[in-house]
Amino acid sequence: MTPGRLGIIYDLHEAAERLHMTPRAVAKVARAAGLCTISGRDFLFTDSDLVEIWNKKRSLSSSSPGPALKTTTSVTRSADKAFSSLLARAIEERQKKSASRRKRAS
Repeated sequence: MTPGRLGIIYDLHEAAERLHMTPRAVAKVARAAGLCTISGRDFLFTDSDLVEIWNKKRSLSSSSPGPALKTTTSVTRSADKAFSSLLARAIEERQKKSASRRKRAS
């Protein structure tokens, strides 16, 4: 803890102890939300940073929607594509049957 113009400055382990979290969890939340100062390998936090991290953890664990889910393309076919491919397959089978009937007739 270093008192200064910004108030008390905490390092990662002090902040984790104060928030009752692991240092890794504090670093992860702080980095994702931009709530820390990184000096080399050291994470530094002010009192207001710790309050914001605490609020982030509270809102994520309550009824808030949380972070947005990433959307990806679906592997399954759409109903229209499935129907059109089945229709094309049925037409091919009909054409094959009619071609074999023509061969028998001649």
